[in-house]
Amino acid sequence: MQKIKFGKITAPAGIKGELRVYPYLDQTRFSDIKNFQFENGSTVSVERIRADKNMLVIKLLGTDSRNDAEMLRGKEL
Repeated sequence: MQKIKFGKITAPAGIKGELRVYPYLDQTRFSDIKNFQFENGSTVSVERIRADKNMLVIKLLGTDSRNDAEMLRGKEL
């Protein structure tokens, strides 16, 4: 299976665990994504994805607070 870097988490978005992600690919490719894998190999499920200007806002399953989201800052998906 080929791995593709989709984007980099830049910051939390709000207080409910959403993440601001700078996409490396066209945003239209993200609509059907159900899972992401971090560089260390751990996989996370996607609750929702939405576009916000030139960024994406992604909610991952289990990332439920701003503190959870802050811990993921700088990681690539």
